[in-house]
Amino acid sequence: MKILIPDDGNKGNLTQSLGIAENISDDLEIFRVMLKGPSYFLPKRKGTYKLIGKVIGLVLFLNLISIADFLLRVFSNIKEMDNKKYDIIISTGSYLAPVNATLSITKKIFSVCVLTPEGTPLRFFNFVFVPKHDVLKHPCLKKNKNIITTIGAPNRINQTLITQWGIRLSRGFNVQGDLYKIGIIIGGNDQNYFIDKQFIDRIFTLLIYNLNNKKAGFFLTTSRRTPLDVVYLLKEKTENNSSFIYCEFPGLSRESFYFGILGLSDILLVTEDSVNMISESCSTGKPVLILGVQRRKNKKIYFDETIKELVEKNYCMYLPYEDIHLLQDKISECKNRKFNRLNEAQTCAEIIRKKIK
Repeated sequence: MKILIPDDGNKGNLTQSLGIAENISDDLEIFRVMLKGPSYFLPKRKGTYKLIGKVIGLVLFLNLISIADFLLRVFSNIKEMDNKKYDIIISTGSYLAPVNATLSITKKIFSVCVLTPEGTPLRFFNFVFVPKHDVLKHPCLKKNKNIITTIGAPNRINQTLITQWGIRLSRGFNVQGDLYKIGIIIGGNDQNYFIDKQFIDRIFTLLIYNLNNKKAGFFLTTSRRTPLDVVYLLKEKTENNSSFIYCEFPGLSRESFYFGILGLSDILLVTEDSVNMISESCSTGKPVLILGVQRRKNKKIYFDETIKELVEKNYCMYLPYEDIHLLQDKISECKNRKFNRLNEAQTCAEIIRKKIK
């Protein structure tokens, strides 16, 4: 069974598509889609986006399939796939949704979209896997039979992957086996949350400088959304601190051992702002403590319901920002519990396989 995975250059999106695809078949092809023409940008997001995707989505709403196909062929590199055949196409996000829909119709491919395909008709997809917070935000999605709700985000995390990367990280940085290893995963700012230097200072005071952690070793990674002033503060605090075994800062570090951090850590502390990072941490089956961060005022945050369900189903524990002073106690409680392993990618893959059979 051959699977096509369109790639828009967004690593997080590609990870979600690959996570599902790798649970279905080994015969995968990643195709980097290059759209052409005028661009636009979105507030509070980096980079620009090609307008042609929006135009094709609108044309699909009008059910003008031949015109959508024509536009896609003119304003992209999709012609490179003319002589290829696929059984399934899986893409993630709104940007590639019109590409997915057009190809699935014209090439008669079973179509899967991850995340709400805003701007593209839902009827053109066999399945749309939507996280719970999106369904809460857009209740009308429940009316569509092809909508499947997930708790978190699908990803590529499995025991083999994190074990292999854990070995690489251990060999590269001489990780001592007797240390209690704490992985710290810091997200960043968006329309709901913000992380500042004050938050980092509090974490270090409560955790890093606490005498109870003399036998602990720390791994640290930030995300591309982490504010630069926070990144530089973290670099300053960790560079000469022997408790930090390994740190990486996406955008600044040359390589990534992120999967190794997930593999070697005995417990994972992850900020609440990213469903992707939380889902990846919970997919390890290790103790996971979600750290509350500061919030924008007067904002209803649908992620709260996701985190609540993850906690209720014993995938993790949660520490609200206002209770951050209890961090040490919460870590002690968390590390002595057994947790379930989240595996959204496998769940999605099983649904697809059943439908195709």
